[in-house]
Amino acid sequence: MTELVTETLKDISLCKDDANWMLKRLRRQQVKDRKLADQAIASIRENIADIDRQTQRLQTAYLNEVVSLEEFRSAKTNLVAKRAKLKENLTQADRDEATRLEPVEKFIKASRDSFSAAFGTNAAEKRDWLKKAGSNRQVLSGVLVFEPRGAWKIVATSTLLANRRQVRQCEPDAYSRELVKVPSKAERVGFEPTVDRSPH
Repeated sequence: MTELVTETLKDISLCKDDANWMLKRLRRQQVKDRKLADQAIASIRENIADIDRQTQRLQTAYLNEVVSLEEFRSAKTNLVAKRAKLKENLTQADRDEATRLEPVEKFIKASRDSFSAAFGTNAAEKRDWLKKAGSNRQVLSGVLVFEPRGAWKIVATSTLLANRRQVRQCEPDAYSRELVKVPSKAERVGFEPTVDRSPH
């Protein structure tokens, strides 16, 4: 049984070279994301500053009796609402930039660790990794069958799986490109990255 678990972990995990290559790709993406996020945040902050200037002009106009109390209150309420929305957008922009790639990075590192565990001697650790990777584990006709979940499924169903079982090559390949694809907000629910169809 331990041998079956070992071979299954090898088939559903990323070896060190693949994982490290993907992490480098992610780090380059993080640099690009940071630049775009900085631009977006700067724009939001400028809009907030503009709202503050408008508010100051409105107060001056009211004090100089250019606008009525009713006009002042209506305009002030509108400006306050806009400013609050911009502040919310600013907070969200910071949060998104900081956490967007975390699920991807976490999986790659976990997959790399499970591959290393497959070559170890700790049977309990191997079983734990298999539990994390999928469910409904059972042995049928001497073959360990289970249902990989989430991103583990991408590696397990890779088109290169048959070749990987015969020749343990460890280099960036198709499943690496699939996994390194940055997920959209919708895709991050359950972490199901899309397949990158662009040429490389």
